[in-house]
Amino acid sequence: IGGRVCFKITRRAVEKNLVRSGETVVAIAGKITGADTALALKILQTSPPRMALLEIISRPPGETG
Repeated sequence: IGGRVCFKITRRAVEKNLVRSGETVVAIAGKITGADTALALKILQTSPPRMALLEIISRPPGETG
């Protein structure tokens, strides 16, 4: 679930023009207990928003995919 949230918050940042095409971002997601997922994403295009997964920096133990 954290990975999906990382993509959603990055998409939202693109839609709000906070990041531009070609930029690389680190998106972090988690639960009330703290952050547990971090992904490095590259913005491929802004309209419509497209991004590529560069690296899984961290994910919860036992999470697959």
